[in-house]
Amino acid sequence: MTVLAQNQFSDLSPSAQEVAQDIGIDDELKELLALKAKRSNQTNDTTDSTGSKGRHDNTSASSLKVDDPDTIRILLLRQEISETILASTLDLRVIIARIDQEGAAYSELKSYLEERRDQAIRRNNTANFLSNGALTMASNGWEIPTGETPETIGAIIGAVAGGVTTGISGWALKISGGEKRSAEIHPNMLAKLFNQPVDSDHDYPREIWRFMTDPMPQSATRESRKDRLLKRWVELKRVEQINTPQGKKHLAQLCGTVPQVNTVNIDLLDDRVAMLYDVKATVSLMFAQLLELMRAIHGRQDKLSQ
Repeated sequence: MTVLAQNQFSDLSPSAQEVAQDIGIDDELKELLALKAKRSNQTNDTTDSTGSKGRHDNTSASSLKVDDPDTIRILLLRQEISETILASTLDLRVIIARIDQEGAAYSELKSYLEERRDQAIRRNNTANFLSNGALTMASNGWEIPTGETPETIGAIIGAVAGGVTTGISGWALKISGGEKRSAEIHPNMLAKLFNQPVDSDHDYPREIWRFMTDPMPQSATRESRKDRLLKRWVELKRVEQINTPQGKKHLAQLCGTVPQVNTVNIDLLDDRVAMLYDVKATVSLMFAQLLELMRAIHGRQDKLSQ
């Protein structure tokens, strides 16, 4: 039975086997697949001896015998495994909903700050055009008549025009990054990935966290999905080197685990949104493996890619 169970379990994709272990149904699934294989062999032997042909779905309603211990065990295992898969699916949906909620909130604030920045830039451009144009016209006008005084006045106005233009240009550089806001401590769904303190609303269920942190079955370097995400974010400059003081400070700001005084800006919000959706895309891969496990207990082992 043990060898048979292992052989049946091995027919699943490596990722599905990993998820089965993560959600704690690997032993039950091996037993179920072994019982189904055993019943299928018995059915095939009976068919060969009688020479008859028919349906060989060993767990169909027509072939199950209610007084058979194996039948009762198959039904119980099916129900237990299905309920566990359903619970994991709902946990996954809750995590994705929380990520979507945070991403939407950050996107809305980012859009508001971008609109405020665009308005400030438009006002800056208008002031630059009017001041520079008006003062230049006045400067040139004073220089038209001959004589020392008009030329001196024109030069003074020209200098003033240059100073005003420089000041407005400096203001444009300052507002190009948008406004900066303050925020209280409010952890997000990125916090646990960087070992930051989290509350119960921003924690991950055990099976999903194992899916994120266990080595990927088909990875030559045995890196986890979490490690792959962190590596990608460092390469894209969304986070600085994690082990440096500046990097730790930036991580705390990204995760919202420290009070933020005039540090919440468009760039920070943009990084948060992009990183949250990276996390969402990664955890969503678990749906494919849960579907494969559900198909396996119903006799349809369609392997899905990781």
